[in-house]
Amino acid sequence: MRVAMCLRKSRLTNPCLTTYTPVMSDLCVILVYQGCYIDAPSRDFDVWPTVDRSKMPAVCFKKCRSLGYAYAGLEAGFACFCGSRFGRYGKAPDNDCNTICDGDRTVVCGGPWRNSVYKLI
Repeated sequence: MRVAMCLRKSRLTNPCLTTYTPVMSDLCVILVYQGCYIDAPSRDFDVWPTVDRSKMPAVCFKKCRSLGYAYAGLEAGFACFCGSRFGRYGKAPDNDCNTICDGDRTVVCGGPWRNSVYKLI
């Protein structure tokens, strides 16, 4: 599934689109959901950038993209991770990613030691 998420005043617009929507803008990121993946204390992703948790997940996608990473991981409702690869600990059942994002109560942001992973296009 591809989703276009656009930042407008640091919020998502159309967060539940189910069709591919090409959007050309510095403020928009096209996402492809990869699934729910296991994390561990040694971390599955390369980078854990500091982001404003009240603006999750939009700010995470924008930050990972601006840093040049191909993937973003959302964990525990507030944590943002970026990387060029993921999955070293394996895939988890999709229902393990069940924690609502702190900044947008309509979006799921992983779970305890679980990353909702998106490819950034």
